[in-house]
Amino acid sequence: QHVSATTTTGEAQYVGSKNSDKYHLLWCSGAKRISEGNKVFFKSKEEAEAAGYKPASNCPGIKKISPCANMSAC
Repeated sequence: QHVSATTTTGEAQYVGSKNSDKYHLLWCSGAKRISEGNKVFFKSKEEAEAAGYKPASNCPGIKKISPCANMSAC
């Protein structure tokens, strides 16, 4: 079973399903198809991967996030 330290959606950047080993960006179509009761939230890709999740191949941009997505990096 997957477990996440992130408990609030306000901190989350990524979401996975309890029934899958894939994680998505919150706005990806795959993320929107996960039922609320099965969502597991993560603050970072590293947190998701440490919990045993892999990036979803159908989520554009999950592997290459622009450094400007976080405005402090611009």
